[in-house]
Amino acid sequence: MKIEVFHSDPPCKKCKKSSEIVKEVAKEFEDIAVEEFGPNDERFDELGIMMTPTTVIEEQILKQGGVPREDEVRKAIQKFKGD
Repeated sequence: MKIEVFHSDPPCKKCKKSSEIVKEVAKEFEDIAVEEFGPNDERFDELGIMMTPTTVIEEQILKQGGVPREDEVRKAIQKFKGD
């Protein structure tokens, strides 16, 4: 499973917090890759991302323009993993 975190450059406080939360929750599960992208990456356009921070799980936007809560990330992972 892949979780992508899109942030500004340099990353703002909310972007840094989003990355921290996603990485921390991802540790609770197996086989999760966390990738981070800056604004010049083509993934922004591919997914139509207009705001940062944005958190994407398996090609679906979980949170755009804000910091996801730990329980939001956990619940989304469980949904995609089928737990």
